[in-house]
Amino acid sequence: MSVFRTMAVFILGAALFLVPSLSASEKPHALAKGAWGGDHVTMNVTESGAQLEFDCAAGEISEPVRVDATGNFDARGKYAGEHPGPTRDEDTSTPVRYHGQIDHNSMELTIMAGRETVGTFTLTRGRETILRKCR
Repeated sequence: MSVFRTMAVFILGAALFLVPSLSASEKPHALAKGAWGGDHVTMNVTESGAQLEFDCAAGEISEPVRVDATGNFDARGKYAGEHPGPTRDEDTSTPVRYHGQIDHNSMELTIMAGRETVGTFTLTRGRETILRKCR
Protein backbone atom coordinates (compact mmCIF):
# COMPACT_ATOMS: atom_id res chain seq x y z
CA MET A 1 0.00 0.00 0.00
CA SER A 2 2.89 2.34 0.74
CA VAL A 3 4.27 1.85 -2.78
CA PHE A 4 0.88 2.78 -4.28
CA ARG A 5 0.63 5.89 -2.10
CA THR A 6 4.15 6.97 -3.08
CA MET A 7 3.34 6.40 -6.77
CA ALA A 8 0.09 8.37 -6.46
CA VAL A 9 1.88 11.33 -4.84
CA PHE A 10 4.58 11.21 -7.53
CA ILE A 11 2.03 11.10 -10.38
CA LEU A 12 -0.06 13.90 -8.86
CA GLY A 13 3.04 16.05 -8.37
CA ALA A 14 4.20 15.43 -11.93
CA ALA A 15 0.74 16.28 -13.30
CA LEU A 16 0.67 19.57 -11.40
CA PHE A 17 4.13 20.43 -12.69
CA LEU A 18 3.28 19.63 -16.32
CA VAL A 19 -0.09 21.41 -16.46
CA PRO A 20 0.55 25.01 -17.53
CA SER A 21 -0.87 27.66 -15.26
CA LEU A 22 -2.24 30.97 -16.46
CA SER A 23 0.18 33.82 -16.05
CA ALA A 24 -0.69 37.50 -16.25
CA SER A 25 0.36 37.56 -19.91
CA GLU A 26 -2.10 34.74 -20.74
CA LYS A 27 -5.24 36.50 -19.49
CA PRO A 28 -7.85 37.37 -22.10
CA HIS A 29 -6.70 40.31 -24.19
CA ALA A 30 -7.83 42.40 -27.15
CA LEU A 31 -7.07 41.18 -30.65
CA ALA A 32 -4.19 43.13 -32.19
CA LYS A 33 -5.54 46.24 -33.91
CA GLY A 34 -4.89 46.91 -37.56
CA ALA A 35 -5.14 45.01 -40.81
CA TRP A 36 -5.38 41.24 -41.13
CA GLY A 37 -5.55 39.84 -44.65
CA GLY A 38 -6.04 36.56 -46.43
CA ASP A 39 -7.28 35.09 -49.66
CA HIS A 40 -10.61 36.79 -50.47
CA VAL A 41 -10.83 38.66 -47.13
CA THR A 42 -9.48 41.68 -45.32
CA MET A 43 -10.23 42.54 -41.69
CA ASN A 44 -9.55 45.88 -40.02
CA VAL A 45 -9.58 45.47 -36.23
CA THR A 46 -10.34 48.46 -33.99
CA GLU A 47 -10.89 48.87 -30.25
CA SER A 48 -14.64 48.54 -30.73
CA GLY A 49 -14.72 45.59 -33.16
CA ALA A 50 -13.78 45.02 -36.79
CA GLN A 51 -14.80 45.70 -40.36
CA LEU A 52 -14.47 42.87 -42.88
CA GLU A 53 -14.53 42.91 -46.67
CA PHE A 54 -14.79 39.86 -48.88
CA ASP A 55 -14.84 39.47 -52.66
CA CYS A 56 -18.65 39.64 -52.76
CA ALA A 57 -19.67 40.42 -49.19
CA ALA A 58 -19.03 42.66 -46.20
CA GLY A 59 -19.07 42.02 -42.47
CA GLU A 60 -18.80 43.72 -39.14
CA ILE A 61 -17.88 42.62 -35.62
CA SER A 62 -19.92 44.83 -33.34
CA GLU A 63 -18.02 44.34 -30.08
CA PRO A 64 -14.39 44.39 -28.92
CA VAL A 65 -12.66 41.17 -29.96
CA ARG A 66 -11.31 39.46 -26.83
CA VAL A 67 -8.84 36.60 -27.28
CA ASP A 68 -8.68 34.02 -24.47
CA ALA A 69 -5.58 32.35 -23.03
CA THR A 70 -5.66 29.61 -25.68
CA GLY A 71 -5.86 32.06 -28.61
CA ASN A 72 -9.60 31.68 -29.30
CA PHE A 73 -12.27 34.33 -29.74
CA ASP A 74 -16.00 34.36 -30.39
CA ALA A 75 -17.69 37.63 -31.35
CA ARG A 76 -21.11 38.75 -32.56
CA GLY A 77 -21.53 40.60 -35.79
CA LYS A 78 -23.20 40.91 -39.17
CA TYR A 79 -22.53 39.51 -42.62
CA ALA A 80 -24.08 40.74 -45.88
CA GLY A 81 -23.64 39.19 -49.30
CA GLU A 82 -23.22 41.54 -52.25
CA HIS A 83 -24.14 41.16 -55.90
CA PRO A 84 -23.28 42.93 -59.12
CA GLY A 85 -25.46 45.75 -60.36
CA PRO A 86 -27.49 48.39 -58.57
CA THR A 87 -28.14 48.09 -54.84
CA ARG A 88 -30.92 49.45 -52.67
CA ASP A 89 -30.36 51.33 -49.45
CA GLU A 90 -31.63 48.52 -47.24
CA ASP A 91 -29.92 46.40 -44.63
CA THR A 92 -29.60 42.86 -45.99
CA SER A 93 -27.18 41.69 -43.31
CA THR A 94 -27.52 38.50 -41.32
CA PRO A 95 -26.52 38.12 -37.65
CA VAL A 96 -23.44 35.87 -37.42
CA ARG A 97 -20.75 34.71 -35.00
CA TYR A 98 -17.10 35.15 -35.86
CA HIS A 99 -15.03 32.34 -34.33
CA GLY A 100 -11.27 32.70 -34.48
CA GLN A 101 -8.08 30.93 -33.45
CA ILE A 102 -4.94 33.08 -33.19
CA ASP A 103 -1.43 31.65 -33.41
CA HIS A 104 1.11 34.50 -33.31
CA ASN A 105 0.39 36.53 -36.48
CA SER A 106 -1.91 33.94 -38.07
CA MET A 107 -5.68 33.61 -37.67
CA GLU A 108 -8.16 30.90 -38.65
CA LEU A 109 -11.54 32.63 -38.93
CA THR A 110 -14.90 30.84 -39.25
CA ILE A 111 -18.15 32.69 -39.80
CA MET A 112 -21.31 30.98 -38.56
CA ALA A 113 -24.95 31.92 -39.23
CA GLY A 114 -26.74 29.74 -36.71
CA ARG A 115 -25.39 26.24 -37.36
CA GLU A 116 -24.44 26.99 -40.97
CA THR A 117 -20.83 27.80 -41.84
CA VAL A 118 -20.73 30.89 -44.05
CA GLY A 119 -16.99 30.56 -44.65
CA THR A 120 -13.58 29.73 -43.20
CA PHE A 121 -10.53 31.88 -43.90
CA THR A 122 -6.85 32.06 -42.98
CA LEU A 123 -5.60 35.59 -42.27
CA THR A 124 -2.16 37.02 -41.51
CA ARG A 125 -1.54 40.16 -39.50
CA GLY A 126 -0.36 42.98 -41.74
CA ARG A 127 -0.99 41.14 -45.02
CA GLU A 128 -2.41 43.22 -47.84
CA THR A 129 -5.21 41.65 -49.81
CA ILE A 130 -6.53 42.26 -53.30
CA LEU A 131 -10.27 41.70 -53.41
CA ARG A 132 -12.27 41.03 -56.55
CA LYS A 133 -15.45 42.91 -55.73
CA CYS A 134 -18.55 41.84 -57.64
CA ARG A 135 -19.56 45.25 -58.99
